[in-house]
Amino acid sequence: MHEYPHERIEQLERRVRRWRLVSFVLAVLLVCALAVGGTFVVVLMVQAPDRREMQLLMERERAMRERAEQAERMRQQTERQLEAARKDR
Repeated sequence: MHEYPHERIEQLERRVRRWRLVSFVLAVLLVCALAVGGTFVVVLMVQAPDRREMQLLMERERAMRERAEQAERMRQQTERQLEAARKDR
């Protein structure tokens, strides 16, 4: 390893340029990943109220369906009682 000092300096300068390029590329990738992640979070936050509203509507619909089914059962029971009362006359 009997290199001249200027050859060694040139070699070190090439290495520094290579590492700067690698660092720059990694920084760009990091910024891109953060931008994509941030966009994803914003989209989820925008959709969240719609999801909550949809869930509330579905719960209300389910409750109304249950009430309607209960009313139908009560109607059928009342009808059976009326028929039984008519038979007893």
